Amino acid sequence: MKTSIQAIRTALALLLLSACLPQEALFEENGSHSIVELYNLSSNRSASSEYGSRDLSELEYVHLSKDGFEFPVIVNFTGVNGTPEDVTVELSIDESIVTALDAGIYTVLPASAYILPASNTVTIAKGTNRAEYLIRVNPGPLEDLTKTYGIGIKITHVSQGTLSQNFSSGAYLFRIE
Repeated sequence: MKTSIQAIRTALALLLLSACLPQEALFEENGSHSIVELYNLSSNRSASSEYGSRDLSELEYVHLSKDGFEFPVIVNFTGVNGTPEDVTVELSIDESIVTALDAGIYTVLPASAYILPASNTVTIAKGTNRAEYLIRVNPGPLEDLTKTYGIGIKITHVSQGTLSQNFSSGAYLFRIE
């Protein structure tokens, strides 16, 4: 019995000491390309859904208003240490994403109701993982504020890394009541 207790103490001590040893990163890249994706899309979509989506009312920092609002489309570069160099990501608006989500439930946000940045690209700076593409929505031209509107975004090109197969396009949805 005394020998068993001593063996357990020794094993526990070795286990605790090994936790203090330096460890390699869990996801070391080892030269592989990281994935570029739209970061703030929902991951709880059905397997049959081709596109991700995000209800803007779920985001604490977006305050939907009849006077207008802004929301960031966050582009993410996965990996441990950030980008090895500046990564340019090209984005485009794609109305078909909204119509494909759920036929008839969402209304495509007309171009007259939003303002895009001057450039359709964002740059994820060297050593970082994210960049924001800020879209301004002006609900003034909308005829019916009780509808759920959506704007479809798609990553069309990346200067480095692999374009995500799951989260390279999606819709940002909102409703102003």
